[in-house]
Amino acid sequence: MTDHPILRPSTPARRDAKRSNPLTTLAQFLARAFQRWQQRKAIAHLEALDDRQLEDIGISRNDISRHVEDLFRRKGRQIRPKRSLAAPEEAPNELRRAA
Repeated sequence: MTDHPILRPSTPARRDAKRSNPLTTLAQFLARAFQRWQQRKAIAHLEALDDRQLEDIGISRNDISRHVEDLFRRKGRQIRPKRSLAAPEEAPNELRRAA
């Protein structure tokens, strides 16, 4: 009888189960605010260029905000190395083996 969806005991919401640290939340807020500031600054610099300079770099005036948003979106998804780099004392041994 407990398999029935209405009679099944309720579980706490995921949000309540995963409460984040207030310092983490503050750091994420500040990081997003800093990124938005950088985006506005980049847009302002590109808008200060004349049409010939924008054409030289392949951007039209109407596409400035889209290009900046795409740049920051890709910047957030940078590929990270899957393995860590060798420790400094291990590096010479690897070089000797390769030589």
